[in-house]
Amino acid sequence: MILNKKVFGLAFLCAMTSFSFGSSVCLKKSAIKFYSIATTSNEDFSSGTKDECGAFYSRDGKCLLKVPQDLVEYKVKEGTEVIGEAAFSGCKIEKIILPPSLKNIRPYAFSEVFSLKNLVLPEGMEKIDSLAFADFFSLESITIPNSVRTIGECAFKNCERLKSIRLPKGIKRIERCTFDCCYELKYVYIPENLDFIAEDCFDNCYNLERIEVAPSNREFCSVDCVLYSKDKKTLIVFPGTNGGEKTAVIAEGTEAIGAHAFDTFYSCFDFEPSRTVFIPKSLKDVRNIDFSLLVSVEVDDANPVFCSADGLLLSKDRKSLVACPAGKVAEGKLVVPDGIETIRSNAFDGLHFDVLELPSSISQIEGNVFIEVETPDGNELIKSILVPKGTIAKFQKMIPTKIHSLMKEK
Repeated sequence: MILNKKVFGLAFLCAMTSFSFGSSVCLKKSAIKFYSIATTSNEDFSSGTKDECGAFYSRDGKCLLKVPQDLVEYKVKEGTEVIGEAAFSGCKIEKIILPPSLKNIRPYAFSEVFSLKNLVLPEGMEKIDSLAFADFFSLESITIPNSVRTIGECAFKNCERLKSIRLPKGIKRIERCTFDCCYELKYVYIPENLDFIAEDCFDNCYNLERIEVAPSNREFCSVDCVLYSKDKKTLIVFPGTNGGEKTAVIAEGTEAIGAHAFDTFYSCFDFEPSRTVFIPKSLKDVRNIDFSLLVSVEVDDANPVFCSADGLLLSKDRKSLVACPAGKVAEGKLVVPDGIETIRSNAFDGLHFDVLELPSSISQIEGNVFIEVETPDGNELIKSILVPKGTIAKFQKMIPTKIHSLMKEK
C-alpha cells in the first residue's frame, strides 16, 4: 500500500558543516535549511528521535523517517531496518552508506534526488517496496544483494539514468512497470530462479540493447539478446535499439507475441515510423504487433498463413489485406492495391490518413475497419474515400452509413 504524504516545514540550525558520531556520519552543504518530511503518521515524528545530523528516526530506531535536504553525505545508523517513505526525497545527497541491518526500502525513498549516482544495498536486505526508487533521477547503477526476495511494482519507475540492472538470485518475479521510463537502461540480467515477468515491466526503455538470461533459468531464455519463453515459442521483450538495426527479426519457432513485446522497439524516439518487423514461418498470430508504428512488414516465404507485398501484410493467397503499416501512408493518402478482395478487421488500426483509395476488386470489408473515423472532438480522421467509377452503390453496402458522404468516384 502506498501511504499518503504529509508535509511539514521544519527548520534547524547547525553550527558545523559536518558531524561524526557513533555509527552515523553526516556532511551538510549549508548551515540553515528547511526540509520536508513524508511519514506514516504524525505520531511517528512526535515520538521519534533526531540525530546529530538532523535525521529523524522512529522511536525504536528501526525506521529512518526523514533526513535534512542539505545533507550531501550520510551514514545510516546501525540497527536501522527500514528506509521510510520519501526519507531522502528532494535531498542533495551524494553519498549514502547503508547498514547491514537494513531489510526494506519504502515508496519514493529517493524521489527527486539529482546528485546520488551509485547505490549499494547491503547483503541481508529482503524487500524493495513498490515505487521504492521511483523518480530517483540521478541513479546510474545499483547493486542489489542476492538476499532480496521481493521487488514491488514500479520500483524503478522514472530512474531515467539507470544504465544496467542485474537482478539478484533470490528474486522470483518482476512486477508491472518495474522499469518503466528507464530511458537509458541498456542491459538487464535475469537470474536462474526468476519465473514471472510482467508484460509491461520494460515499457519505455527506449535504449534497451541486451537482455541476458541465466542458462539454468527454467522459464526464460535469450536469443540474440531478445527475451523469449524457455521453449522459444513466445517472444516476450524485443530490445529497443536492437543493436542499431531497423528490422526486428522474430526467431523461427516463435508462435506467439507478448502484449508488450515490441513496446521498446517501436518507440526509440523516432518521430516517423522507420522500423520493420520480419515474420518467420512459424508465426501465425500477429495480434500483438502494432503495425501503425512500423514502416513495413516482411514475411518468410514459407509462412503458411501470411505473405508480404510492398510492405503490406497479406493473407497467403494475397486476396486479404491483414494489416497496413504506417509507412504505406504517403502524404496523407493510403492506396489499397488492386487484387485485394477483403480488408480484414483492424487492418487500419492506429493509422491516420486523409484519403483512402479502394480498388474495384474489393468484395468484403470486415466489421471494425472504419470504427475510428472521428477523433473524440468530432474532427474527421478520413476526409474522403475514393472508389472506381460506377462502384459507389457497391461500396455503400460495405461501408457504414455514417460515412457514405465521404465516398467519391476517382
